[in-house]
Amino acid sequence: MIHITSGHPKGIGLETLIKSLFLFSKDQLQNMKLYTSKEALEETLRSLNIRNIDIDINIEYLESDNVALDSLEAALKAVKDNDILVTLPTSKDTLSHNGILTKGYTEYFRSRFDDNFSMCFLDDDSLNLLVTDHMPLKEVASSISSKLINNKVNKVLKFAKDINFEISEVLISGLNPHAGENGLLGDEESIIHDFISLNKDLPIKGPIPADTIFNSYKPQQLRVFMYHDQGLTLFKQKNKFKGINVTCGLPFIRFSVDHGTAFEIFGKNKANPMGMHYVLNKALEIISYEK
Repeated sequence: MIHITSGHPKGIGLETLIKSLFLFSKDQLQNMKLYTSKEALEETLRSLNIRNIDIDINIEYLESDNVALDSLEAALKAVKDNDILVTLPTSKDTLSHNGILTKGYTEYFRSRFDDNFSMCFLDDDSLNLLVTDHMPLKEVASSISSKLINNKVNKVLKFAKDINFEISEVLISGLNPHAGENGLLGDEESIIHDFISLNKDLPIKGPIPADTIFNSYKPQQLRVFMYHDQGLTLFKQKNKFKGINVTCGLPFIRFSVDHGTAFEIFGKNKANPMGMHYVLNKALEIISYEK
């Protein structure tokens, strides 16, 4: 089953979802369940000039003042190990755990499950891991260690195995410009060399300057980046909407689109649903593979 959370009620998540659902067959839709409030769904339907949603998808309606959080918690109660959780975009001020505000979905999962999960982005033929993700840039260098890189990479390797993604090689970026230029521009690359020496059984290349790593294209790569924008700038430029945000290390697969809430176009029937369709299509492929 694919469990879909509502996301922010004033974001474009529900709009992209509804538009994409019309592209799936009745049998495919029977594998999906949406958690939302009646108010949020009806408001989106009105903006799309749809009176009734005549689609064969399961819907669980929630009475909620914070549907982004409550739909997530409802889905987490229902999701099983072989299921897939798909979260629609929300803002970082809507998610909290035990009364403490988190910085987003990944941080919510870290708080709830007490583990340092890996944030990774998937497209047709690559996985792109962020060793650090939602963190001030000034804290990145002091946060990186060979142990952290190893932990994050191993979580992605397990995820790749779970979805039958055979990694051809691992490309790992440096932290500094020119990958440190042999220590002239920084010595954090020594940490990356330590990680590589601990994993001689993996086909690793690096550290590679982050501004050229995408030039070393080969199908089925795992690319490892030290921080958020280092990996995602070119990934999003290359893929536009066709990319999936993955949280690796959870007891189930969690997917999300690689775009945000786009509050400025909410209710204007302008949102592009192809990113959402790409996520759901990949989720259906995995469910079929597991069966």
